[in-house]
Order: sequence, then C-alpha cells, then structure tokens
Amino acid sequence: MKRILIFIILLFLYIPSLAQIKSGPKFDGKNAGVFPIWVSNNIIYPLDALEKGVEGRVVINFKVCEDGYVRDVKILDGLMPSLDSEAVRLVSSSPKWEPAIMDGKKVSVTYTMPVVFRNINKTMKPATFKGGGMSNFLDWVLSSIKLPQQIVENKISGEIQVLFTITDKGKIEHPSIIKSVHPLLDNEVLRVISSSPVWVPAEKNGSPVPVTCSLPLRFSWDGGKQ
Repeated sequence: MKRILIFIILLFLYIPSLAQIKSGPKFDGKNAGVFPIWVSNNIIYPLDALEKGVEGRVVINFKVCEDGYVRDVKILDGLMPSLDSEAVRLVSSSPKWEPAIMDGKKVSVTYTMPVVFRNINKTMKPATFKGGGMSNFLDWVLSSIKLPQQIVENKISGEIQVLFTITDKGKIEHPSIIKSVHPLLDNEVLRVISSSPVWVPAEKNGSPVPVTCSLPLRFSWDGGKQ
C-alpha cells in the first residue's frame, strides 16, 4: 500500500564467513544493503493487520544461491499469518542477485532479515465489507468457493495469496494470484473474488480512496478451507 511506510532493517549472516568471501552478493548491481529499499517499495501491508492495528517485525531467513536466485525463505519469528505471508512472498519474488564469490567460485550465502511493519498513516479509515473487515470478506470468499472435482479427488492443499484493489467506489478490481497452489483452484478463487459485493471504501481525510490488499487463503484436508 503506497501510503504505508515500511521500515526494514537488513541484518545479515554470511555462511561461509566474510573472511573467506572475495565478493559478497550484489542486488541491483549494488551491495545487499539496497535490498530493503526494494522490499519497502514493493510490500503490501495486509488489510487485516491494518484493521487490527498490528505492528512489529517478522524475522525471516533466506538463501541467495549460486545461481543468484533467492530460495529457502523461512519464518524464524512470526507476527501474524498475513504479515508472515507477505514477508515470505515478497522476499521469494526477489529479482535475481549476483552471487557471492569465494576462491573464484560462486557460493550460496544465507541472510537473516527482520522486516519491521509500522503504519505511520493512522488517519486512514480502512475499507469495510458487510459491516466488518477482512475477516468478514474471508468468510464470504470461503463460503462461496466451489472446489473443483480434481482438487477434491487429489486432496490438493496449500496457501493461495491474492492481490486486489478496492477502488474508491468500493469495487474490487485487478485481482491476481501472487502465490499459487493449482491453476484450477487459483481460477476459482479469482472467480469468487471478482464477484464480490461492493465494499464501503477506505477513507482519508473524509474522502474515499483506493487501497491495495492481499488475502491469504489456506486449503488443507485435515480441516478443509481455512
């Protein structure tokens, strides 16, 4: 969300040690210190966290591999599911890095990164759905989904994360899957979200404004839709 400022501190732990590495990983042609800037420019503060006033940090661990891609993104210290998912999603979607070099060879490097979420725009009134917030919308989405037969037969599970905009008219536009489970399930989720009833839009200084939201949906066969 453009009106939310995310303060991000990057602490890093090299494996192997700094003394052994001739050239550390580079992001966007610069050192790793610019990665938090990229994160802060691309992160979406989940609406449910805004509604509940949740702030704090999510500590994650990830690896910049020999091929320059980010892998093995894990939560070390979580905050709440939607914030945890957003931190993992964004770091996992990182553009390719230039890998570290040791003894003339490309090597993997592991980082530990606390992502601090702090909402400095507390004057915005969140959008509401049927008299409530994101939890009401989540209940409506889950009750409206018709699981495809192939999903049921194969007991396909996992977490889908959807990105969408609530316009200043209260309509949902541009829903997209940013974390996929299966094309059939993804398409069903998009169908339902696209058919959403109108929201009461967010407001800033008394005027309606558009907001971008992310919604995690978890599907499991010990408990079904979550």
